[in-house]
Amino acid sequence: LTLKNFANTTGSGAALNLQGSGHAIDNVTFVGNNAVSGGALYNAGTITSVSGATFGGSGAGEGNSATNGGAIYNSGTISSLQGTFTGNSATENGGAIYNAGNLTIVSSNGHDTTFSGNIANSLSNALHNTGTVALNPGVNSSITFEDKISGSSGSITITGADNTSVVAFNNEVAGNSIRLTSGTMELGNAGNIANAVLTANGGRIYSAAGTLTLSSGSTIDNAAKVEVKDLVLSGGTLYYGSDDSLSGTLTANSGSLIFTGDSSLSSDSAIADSVALTVNAGKTLTMSTGNNVYVGSNDTISGKIKATGGTLYLKNNVTLNSANYDISGATNIDVASGQTVTTGDYNITTTGTLMNAGTVTNNIRTLSVGTLTNQGGISGTGSLVAGGGSNASGQTISQASVTLGGNFSNGGTIETTDGFTNNGALTGNGTLNIGNGTATSTGSISQGTVTIGTGSFTSTASGATINATNLNVNGGSLSMGTNTLTVGTLSNTGTITNNGTNFTVSGGSSSGSINGSGTMTVNGTFSNTGSIQNNVAVASAGNFTSAGLSSTISNSGGIVNISSGTINGAISGTGTTNITGNDVISNATIANTIINVSGTGFNSNAMLTGTVNSTAANFNNGGGITGDVTSSGANFTNTGAITGSVTSSGTGFVNNGGIATAGIIGIIKSAGVI
Repeated sequence: LTLKNFANTTGSGAALNLQGSGHAIDNVTFVGNNAVSGGALYNAGTITSVSGATFGGSGAGEGNSATNGGAIYNSGTISSLQGTFTGNSATENGGAIYNAGNLTIVSSNGHDTTFSGNIANSLSNALHNTGTVALNPGVNSSITFEDKISGSSGSITITGADNTSVVAFNNEVAGNSIRLTSGTMELGNAGNIANAVLTANGGRIYSAAGTLTLSSGSTIDNAAKVEVKDLVLSGGTLYYGSDDSLSGTLTANSGSLIFTGDSSLSSDSAIADSVALTVNAGKTLTMSTGNNVYVGSNDTISGKIKATGGTLYLKNNVTLNSANYDISGATNIDVASGQTVTTGDYNITTTGTLMNAGTVTNNIRTLSVGTLTNQGGISGTGSLVAGGGSNASGQTISQASVTLGGNFSNGGTIETTDGFTNNGALTGNGTLNIGNGTATSTGSISQGTVTIGTGSFTSTASGATINATNLNVNGGSLSMGTNTLTVGTLSNTGTITNNGTNFTVSGGSSSGSINGSGTMTVNGTFSNTGSIQNNVAVASAGNFTSAGLSSTISNSGGIVNISSGTINGAISGTGTTNITGNDVISNATIANTIINVSGTGFNSNAMLTGTVNSTAANFNNGGGITGDVTSSGANFTNTGAITGSVTSSGTGFVNNGGIATAGIIGIIKSAGVI
């Protein structure tokens, strides 16, 4: 039977207008019909069955049309509807069907139901639903929507006989709630339920190439199986188990995401901070390269996150125990400001980046990262290994041991108690505090302050330089090879071994030992009350004070002060030597432009070359003087040779040697030849 080209331009249902109950329609074709509501069929009663029906067609004029419900307008009940809907149109809503009542659409093996080419208001539309729609596909059959579904507070329930019973949405579904209880809901390439609310209590959700988007209020529980390409969680709740699978990307922006089975995130998948993440006990969520996963205060990790790559954002106080976290590979770790992350019962090794804006507490274990970007605090008794990176100004890294494998910029403080290793270039204006352990450097160090406690620091490898505004050796030892050591202010109570020629000090003091075969250059004011075996070079702006002298001094226009003790190293150059101590003994030559002697006594057993000015109470010269002598002390005794003029204003001048001079002024008692 074909009902064709009926028209009801002022009413409803041009071909059929049904009221009452008990109606059945079988194998009827409706084409070219037109009405205000329901171009072919209007139902305000009860239809028990519509089967094998054809509404519209692809040929010219075959489609049914209406203002609302191009083919069917239902305000009653249609208990079973099966057929094809093609090319129908509505000027307002419901290109094929407008449903304001109760509608059940079915299919059976060999008798699918399809909607294609239907439009409403010039846009693709199969169904406009403000009532209740049940989609009940049978075994090995389908209900397919190539056109959009619209609605206002409508509900759609999918109940399939088994997973071969398919409802296919190949276009948008909006304005409806969808409940999947059984069967398969399939999303095509353009299938989209982002503007619908989905509740899946069972069945299967499948998409070979489309995207499943869950909006606020949606729920997919553990009884429903998910097999889609891409999944977007923009609200609602998703239970994701080991039977579920994604061939594409998971993008979780908001809502609740509960992993009930072992799962692996596909490439580029991300779980945002606003998502309430749960990993159930005994289950593992694996993340890898390209994944971003946030763990925050709303999250529950009763199982484990296994990270072999990607970025793990920690936005809550977390302890990284092996029961809950397994971090390795190239995983990046991001610790948020205000949060404390504590390492647990295993060593963490990753070639990725640790980005810390909060607090990391690392005790006992080893935390090894490819790159460290520290803008917070790192503390504890563990070991930190970083391939490179930076420590911001005002921040502290405090560990038992620290190993820097590459270039590292330190504007804050790095402090260790048991060991430090530097194999790159450590730069910045920060502070390096080395405690009681053993420290080595094969690279360069340039810091504001370097402090060595009671431990040892060896920097002997080729190119291993140290440049410090302040260097403090507090009882420990620093051993340099032939490399450069440049210090602004040195404070040494330990031992410095220098075997090179590029040890430069601008100021400071040493009460410890400076050993080795190298040379220390003094560019400023420096005081030594310890032992120096290095050769000392005093620059023109240098002012070097030493209690005794074991090494040689080359004084290039500066000042050398000997405050006490014995001079066993030669002093040479064009500067000034001041001998200020009491009872100083010189066993080495002093050859400076000016030699000033003060204090209670000076005994010289070696040659003095230069202009000698003495206010010492007792001056005994046994080594000879080449230069002019002026003495105002009480006693001046000469047993050597003096070449130059002698002026004495003291009470006694005893010459037991030889004097070659233009004249002698003072009180002189001489047993030698003048």
